[in-house]
Amino acid sequence: MQSSAMAYAAHAEEPPAVQDMPPSVSGALYRAALGPVNAERYLAAFERLDATGRALPGWNLGAAVCTIAWMVLRRLWRPLLGYGAAWLGLVAWIAVLWLLREALPVPVLAGLGLAGVLLVFAVPGLYGDVLVHRQVQRQIAAAVAGAPSVREAIALLEQGAVTRGRLAWVAAAATMAATLALTAGAAYLHRLGEAALVRQMASAAIAPEPVSRGEPRPEPPAAAAPGADAAPAAPSLAAPAATAPSAPEPLHPPAPEPPSVPAPETPPPAPLAPASAGAEARTARVPPKAAVSRPRGTAAAPPGEAEASAAARRLYVNVGLFAQPANARRAHARLRSASLPSSISEVKAADGRRLQRVRVGPFTSASEANAAAARVQALGLDAVAAAVE
Repeated sequence: MQSSAMAYAAHAEEPPAVQDMPPSVSGALYRAALGPVNAERYLAAFERLDATGRALPGWNLGAAVCTIAWMVLRRLWRPLLGYGAAWLGLVAWIAVLWLLREALPVPVLAGLGLAGVLLVFAVPGLYGDVLVHRQVQRQIAAAVAGAPSVREAIALLEQGAVTRGRLAWVAAAATMAATLALTAGAAYLHRLGEAALVRQMASAAIAPEPVSRGEPRPEPPAAAAPGADAAPAAPSLAAPAATAPSAPEPLHPPAPEPPSVPAPETPPPAPLAPASAGAEARTARVPPKAAVSRPRGTAAAPPGEAEASAAARRLYVNVGLFAQPANARRAHARLRSASLPSSISEVKAADGRRLQRVRVGPFTSASEANAAAARVQALGLDAVAAAVE
């Protein structure tokens, strides 16, 4: 039967199928076409495929993990072109998912992306043996048709088989390509990280992180001494001793204070003697606004106490309240680099959160505080004046 198969292969126009040949001839042809690399494994898979006559799925680890290198090693040029087209489809699929990232939930996007990646890697792993089987069958058919004997066909197949030298240079080329790809990917991710850090620092510098309504607000400027509220109404009539030294100029207008309730006017006492006419005349010259501008039971602060209170007042410029300590430290560093005396303190919000307050100061005069606030605003940060007694 072996001699008849050789005679048929030598003289027939169409060579017989490999599975129709004797087992010894088909096994020798398969082994010669495969070469010494994983020959036993492929022979067992080919025997199963020849017995069933169908393309049954198996599992080929090399085809799944190193698909491109494996196809180059086995000279599977047509499947390699199809695999490249599949990779292009995967890239397009990922681009579509990126465009739909706001419309679909994150678990759905992750599942669809993982499905595409598994298809690209799982299909070659499941049907890698089938691809090699068909490739080897075509090589055997061409060798049997072009050789006068099976021995010469085997020698022809051995010339094109996979050798250990070919395996070594394909592995080296694949390792070099993987190293270059990983290096380029790491450099690209590093650039993306630096760009994201720069954007985060810029956003933190331009607009400090907002806080909720229940969080503490900056302290309002200290109010003037009693009697100063009447100064805008009648500046020419206010007594000099009734006003305290000038308060620091606030950067933002303070909240309006409730109007003072004037004391009820009491009728003047009846004159007791003609000598009181001069006293009544002097009383008539006293400005009535000064009498009602000060609440009952209060007296003007002595000049010495007002000067001591102004000297003890410390003025600060609030920069912002930060929920993230890292943002507070960055703002503090920027202020320090601009030679501004800044400090970080922890405050507790109404909802129990711990916030970091950054402010500049202290200053002893409103002009110093205003100058520092202008420098803070020039850095792109907020500036709110606050006085601490």
